[in-house]
Amino acid sequence: MEAGELDAAVTPKIDRLGRNAGHNLALFETFDTAGVVLYSPDGRDHTDKFIRTVESAVAERERESLSERVRAVTPAKRARGSYNGGPRPYGYAFGADGGKLVPREDEAEIVNGQARAPGPRARPAL
Repeated sequence: MEAGELDAAVTPKIDRLGRNAGHNLALFETFDTAGVVLYSPDGRDHTDKFIRTVESAVAERERESLSERVRAVTPAKRARGSYNGGPRPYGYAFGADGGKLVPREDEAEIVNGQARAPGPRARPAL
């Protein structure tokens, strides 16, 4: 980024800017060098390097804690047969309990037809 390319950047909070302290600090250095002012609606002074460093470190720690919690519950969810998240796979619906996937007959026909079809595999048209 060159000086004058950007005057300001807006972020809801520092922890939403990035979850890696090293990357955030490098970005702040780039902003400082290019004269970019960082604004956020939380009203904090983001020119203070100490505060930026601490907030970036806290954001990184939150990311690590979240990753640890997800890793801890994933095997238990797998053992129960629960879905681990994301958009539902084509050909399945969420069961009555909301945690297990059950086949959707209308979509399953398309998926099975694709699996049996010769040649390159294509996603079924919706």
